[in-house]
Amino acid sequence: MVNDSPCTRPLDKFESVFTIEGARDPRLPNFVQRIHDHPLFNHLQPFSDYFGRLLIYAVDTCPSSMAEYNKYVDAHVNVPTGPDSVCREQGLLELDDGDVVLARNVDAETPDFDVPQIVVPKKPFTREDLDKLIKLRQSMIGPDEDLKKYGTTAFERDGRSSQVRGGRCYQIGLSYQRWRLLVNPSADGKFCQDQDPALMMRRMVLDDLIAIAIRSMKLYLPEMYNTLKRNSELRNLPVVGPEDNFAFSNVQINWASAVAHNDESNLSSAEQMGQSGGAHRDTCDFVGGVSHITGYPRVPANYEAGRFHWLEVGAYIRFRVDRPVAAFFSGLRRHGGTAPVLLLARQ
Repeated sequence: MVNDSPCTRPLDKFESVFTIEGARDPRLPNFVQRIHDHPLFNHLQPFSDYFGRLLIYAVDTCPSSMAEYNKYVDAHVNVPTGPDSVCREQGLLELDDGDVVLARNVDAETPDFDVPQIVVPKKPFTREDLDKLIKLRQSMIGPDEDLKKYGTTAFERDGRSSQVRGGRCYQIGLSYQRWRLLVNPSADGKFCQDQDPALMMRRMVLDDLIAIAIRSMKLYLPEMYNTLKRNSELRNLPVVGPEDNFAFSNVQINWASAVAHNDESNLSSAEQMGQSGGAHRDTCDFVGGVSHITGYPRVPANYEAGRFHWLEVGAYIRFRVDRPVAAFFSGLRRHGGTAPVLLLARQ
């Protein structure tokens, strides 16, 4: 039996109990909010320019307790189906630009050893980034008439796309063959002589998306970035995309078509994206690194653009119609997403 989540107590005058409305599962974490500088982020000043909320939750780090909690999450905590209002009713924590979630040992006396779990950078996209993302997204989707005719994107039809994880998911960069213990270029990116337009599109994906992630990582997770850089140089690991990328070996593109409000079979995206669409852990991820997600769905204004959930934390971020969103997290934690939803009330 899993007990209620450990009580997260404020450690000093800069921390206070953070209240979440809704019928939140008592076994999910509760939080305190730190309203002043944090030892991990003292290099980012002024505070309000880089952060929205710093939210901290206590963790019982006893291995048996952690294993029992993970077992409970696997069995009982799933990606919610339905519109965004369902998440508020369930008391899930919505994150936005500048929010950071940290874990703290339940017996800690100082915040010095808090561990970042989710980092949502504040204003991570420059005007140039936005222009590049809009153009790249349009070229990957293709003309609207072709999308309606074939039901899939230009990226998926260009002859290079190779699905992974049983759904509309495609890897670019390096691929890991678990049974051979080998790393090699993914099938999508291999070529003999000339680089065709589809290959050049994939090169743009690697260059543009990884550059955005690395820039934010240097700001918010500099110690991790420098450690990964030393590890990369020591092991002579190949660099994918930008020359300063020592953190990411590939980019995975996930596609999900919009669904109706009452289409529960597809709302979790599991039907469309296979393993990557449902709740899962990326069990081969490096424990010392993080994943980075960029979401920028192209849907009309009368749609909710979908969400990305971190199930062990009971938190999520909403994708937006008007702008992209981005976040760092550990893929070893259970996570999953939803497809865009057409709201019946707005039809």
